[in-house]
Amino acid sequence: MFKYSKKALSFMLSPSYQSSKYSLFESLKIYYLGILLPLALNIIIGIVAVHSGYSISASSYSIFSQFAEYLNINIGNAYLNYIANMLVIVFLLLPILSGLIGGSLLYFITGKVVHIYDEYDTVVGPSILASLPFSMFFWVVLLGSTLAGEALALIISIWALLVLIFGLAGQNDISAWKALASIIVEYVIWAGFVIMFFIMIGI
Repeated sequence: MFKYSKKALSFMLSPSYQSSKYSLFESLKIYYLGILLPLALNIIIGIVAVHSGYSISASSYSIFSQFAEYLNINIGNAYLNYIANMLVIVFLLLPILSGLIGGSLLYFITGKVVHIYDEYDTVVGPSILASLPFSMFFWVVLLGSTLAGEALALIISIWALLVLIFGLAGQNDISAWKALASIIVEYVIWAGFVIMFFIMIGI
């Protein structure tokens, strides 16, 4: 567990300087095993914070707020509610929706359309590991829409984006600028598909 927590922290701090390329399985292992210790710390912080009157507010992570609201769990106990929401967001929402699905779209759109990437694992892996800053600092959701909460959420969002950019660059032996360009291309093409869809259905 400590080994993978160290690997996760190393990827967060220096994603472009990893000694080897990670397979998709290895990336998932680093993510899920690497966050176990931080999750325990998040639970302790959460219990203390909830006891002090704080409540979970997924809006702090604005990039995931809509999905988090749909998945919001209310089981009547403030402590269990915090833990349940944390487990759903950290174990399902971040690695699957943002990482696996988002990384797959990035690979198929920029890898196949504009031929930036060749290997599926080296695109999806960094996309999954880019969720680490959100998962390790989940307690920020307890700060809600306060100035401190929004500021920390913005810092974590930028950190996650940098992990993705430099992770893609390091795992695929390309420049950080090319990795950033691929992300922008993905969003532009994806936005075009969404706009065309709404035009076709007459909205």
